[in-house]
Amino acid sequence: MKLEKGFTLVEVLIAATIVGISISILVSGFTEVNDTLFKGAEYSYLSTFAATKLRAVINGIELSYSGYVDYQGRSYQWYIETEYLDSENLSRLKLTIQSPQKRNIYSIQRLVWAN
Repeated sequence: MKLEKGFTLVEVLIAATIVGISISILVSGFTEVNDTLFKGAEYSYLSTFAATKLRAVINGIELSYSGYVDYQGRSYQWYIETEYLDSENLSRLKLTIQSPQKRNIYSIQRLVWAN
């Protein structure tokens, strides 16, 4: 009886299937991680922008209550809404930022005491 070394065609096909499934799982995992990192960076940038812009409006440095901000080639619209509260000299400023497709909306608000 002669001993043959090597793999059969069925063994090679099973191994190739396992490798293919493993690679597709890894690629989808990397894609999700990349998307999460982008969203985190976007959120960090826009929240810093919103806080800075709202502070500038409150301090009278910025006079505009709407505009656009660019982040990585995308143009986000921002606007400020003012709500005067019942108590005297107290108002709420809310800055909202919308993504170009209006899927993501970020907002920040502050209470302002006016003299």
